[in-house]
Amino acid sequence: MSLSGSEWFFCIVYTSLTGNLAYGLWKFAEAFLRKKKKYSWIVVSSKFVILFWTLPFVFLMALDVSHGADGSWNGDFDITPAILVVLRGLFIAWAAGFLWQMFRYLRARMQLNRLHKCSLDATDEETDILEELQDTWGMRKKAAVHENLSCKIPQVSGVFRPVILLPAIPQKEACLRIVIGHELTHIRNGDLAWKCLLSWLLRVYWFNPVFRLMFRDIMDWNEFSCDRDMCGRRDAPADFSEYFDVILGMSKKDGGGGGGNLLPMSLYENGTSIERRIQMMRGYRYEKEWKRGTVLCLAVLFAAVASLTSYAAGKGFLAGYTAVKDATMVVYEEELQEPEELVEVRIPAGTASDVIEIEMPMEKGRAYANWSIPVNNSKKTPGFSCSVGDEIDVTAYVDPENKLTRVGIIEPDGDRRAVSSKGKITHTFKVEKNGTHKVYIENQSDTAITAEVSYHIY
Repeated sequence: MSLSGSEWFFCIVYTSLTGNLAYGLWKFAEAFLRKKKKYSWIVVSSKFVILFWTLPFVFLMALDVSHGADGSWNGDFDITPAILVVLRGLFIAWAAGFLWQMFRYLRARMQLNRLHKCSLDATDEETDILEELQDTWGMRKKAAVHENLSCKIPQVSGVFRPVILLPAIPQKEACLRIVIGHELTHIRNGDLAWKCLLSWLLRVYWFNPVFRLMFRDIMDWNEFSCDRDMCGRRDAPADFSEYFDVILGMSKKDGGGGGGNLLPMSLYENGTSIERRIQMMRGYRYEKEWKRGTVLCLAVLFAAVASLTSYAAGKGFLAGYTAVKDATMVVYEEELQEPEELVEVRIPAGTASDVIEIEMPMEKGRAYANWSIPVNNSKKTPGFSCSVGDEIDVTAYVDPENKLTRVGIIEPDGDRRAVSSKGKITHTFKVEKNGTHKVYIENQSDTAITAEVSYHIY
């Protein structure tokens, strides 16, 4: 099923809405479990929150409901001329912001590539530490390590071929083990892939301040997970004081500037982020964590609750949009054309005639449908192309015959032209605008109706 018309707008709005709700529920649970020091659930469930911004499942559900089994559309995503003006303005604003975000991405990519090209080979000590840690941790994805004179703080980048960049300054072995171990832990945890996904989503949802808050929170918890593995577990390679002394020492040398590039994972982002990480790790006890199976089950339960809440909110949004659509809809009523009395003429077989008869295939624009339409509902056909000067001949047989029904066409700009009557309704609409048209039937009675509708384009 392809998306067309205004549905791009609803896809972004729906997914942004579900992402906001999932993040809100996650923040509520985070505040509670943070006091209980159950950090593992927070780290794992944060990845589920990202999926609510990635998969437009609520929008697809609404789209599926709008598309009936008989091939008709219920008109949930219809637009009116007033809404069309608003949507065009919103699209221009969103596209401008998206292009600006893409420009920032390309600039950051060029800076990172330039940094890699100017990098130096790592020292033997740095290479030995890297290989030793990778072998000890059994890492399948191997990383490379380089030095760079312009690199102020250690960082790692590259989802498929990770590269660790270190400042080209002399460092003690203990410090190198902490720095290289920290960046390798980001690779082990898959943080680079998650940050890459979040960075692309940020370019789509640049207008949503909630997403930026979520971005920061998830990055903080990714750093916490890395800090926990480096200085919080029983077999951690460093203790709390030694680990953060290294980070704070590098922050002082850098002046607290941190990493400004969204592409790599840095040892720290800024001085404020270091303070948050120290507070999160202070008093951490690994023994108090839940088991992995419990964490995963609770994360799946959270995703289910967030899905139901998002779906309910999506239905509420659609109801609100329907009210706005009905309030701004403009329908031009046309006088019903009475059918002409046709006189049947019989021509016997074999009668001589000068007319040349050619057998033609069925016309391309011919269509037929049988619809059941509830009260206060309308259904429409898929779009078809017409040009100015064409005629759309529409015929509808309504059952019960005494029920008022509106039959009409939807023009490319959302305007509707229709006639209202009972029983059999026949009318020819002269096409006044080039583009995609649709035929629709609206139930104006107090009971459900059945309509057999056909249309022919001349």
